[in-house]
Amino acid sequence: RSKPRQRAMIKVLDEILPDWRNRKIYECSPDWGKGRRYALRDCHSYVYSYFYEDKDLGAIIYDSCTNQNLEKLTYEDESFDVVITQDVFEHINEPFQAFKEIARVLKPGGAFLYGAY
Repeated sequence: RSKPRQRAMIKVLDEILPDWRNRKIYECSPDWGKGRRYALRDCHSYVYSYFYEDKDLGAIIYDSCTNQNLEKLTYEDESFDVVITQDVFEHINEPFQAFKEIARVLKPGGAFLYGAY
């Protein structure tokens, strides 16, 4: 019962990083379909965020979800093996700044999965 793009994301992860479940993954504004929850529940180091202008950057919103702006992430340099964004960049004011931030928080050799409709 997952969405095709969710299955495609997992397929790409399996192909490019077969041990992704043991890696540190950050996802911006995930779409919480059933397939996503099932696949990512086995990933021990998965973090995600949404962006709310009225909340402090880096603040915990609920559970392990933090408030992040892709143009100014609060994470340390080289924090993640994988960064995932889907249907996010059309909402970004400064996309090149967001790409720089993603590159900054990716570990050397890390992967950025970018999706849009």
